[in-house]
Amino acid sequence: MKTPKQVSKLALSALKVALKKYGTYQFDDKGPSEVIDVNSLVAEMRELSSKDAAEAVMLIVEGHKDCDRGATLARSILGELQGYDKWLDEVLEATGLEL
Repeated sequence: MKTPKQVSKLALSALKVALKKYGTYQFDDKGPSEVIDVNSLVAEMRELSSKDAAEAVMLIVEGHKDCDRGATLARSILGELQGYDKWLDEVLEATGLEL
């Protein structure tokens, strides 16, 4: 099992690669799921407890503040986890993010 820091590093690395490969327009206009394998990040996030997931989310948000792209990626990941209601509610409450 990965730590929150490791999961956030995976996400931020994927974000950096996507921005370099596809540019900011694709990310901003089409969304993270069009340029990043969000499902693999979802799987990593789901292995964390809600407390650790909240920490990973905040590291993603804080790790890339440029135009809120970190927050956009974090919301995209969490948006794919809507079937995990209690877990997701705890993460959203801890981070203050809204989907």
